Amino acid sequence: YNLHRANCFLTRSAFESLLLDLVSGKPFHIILEGGEPLLHEHLVYFCQQLSSSGFNHSVITNATLMTNTLAETFKSLQTNVIVSLDSPCHEINCNTRSKTIDALNGIECLLGKDVPVAINTVVSRHNIDSCTEVIERFYPRIRRFSFLRLIARSHDDTTVQDLLLYSSEQLQSLAAKLGEWKARHAD
Repeated sequence: YNLHRANCFLTRSAFESLLLDLVSGKPFHIILEGGEPLLHEHLVYFCQQLSSSGFNHSVITNATLMTNTLAETFKSLQTNVIVSLDSPCHEINCNTRSKTIDALNGIECLLGKDVPVAINTVVSRHNIDSCTEVIERFYPRIRRFSFLRLIARSHDDTTVQDLLLYSSEQLQSLAAKLGEWKARHAD
């Protein structure tokens, strides 16, 4: 879905104005997200400006459009990348996202260029029993994983409501698995 939307209507001049307003305070970590940021024609420019202004910054992406050149650019600009991945298993990931193989290749490309990577996983009924597979696949090369709960915009949002149909027992089991994993890998 996001691969069809750049979804950011921020122009270069609006970005420069915003950046000037922020420079005075500088305690920010700026996150560029929404739609698929790698589709935005000025993404590298935004990252260059943030980096040269001393801001820590990240890009949230599904990584399917990652290239060696872009990964090298992110490395040189100290751009952190947060990848949205609900499962390394295509059959699970394709229920909520697409192009799993491209996403996994994008993550490997970033790791190969020593770009700091984190993974966001949205917990749904499709992946709740296998969420820890994301950690198992990438730890210790990736050390930051976030598990997010999907929230329906309204009670009428049946697509999201359908994804939320997991039991409290499944949620408790996930919490226990994460606790066990953490105990085994305490370092």
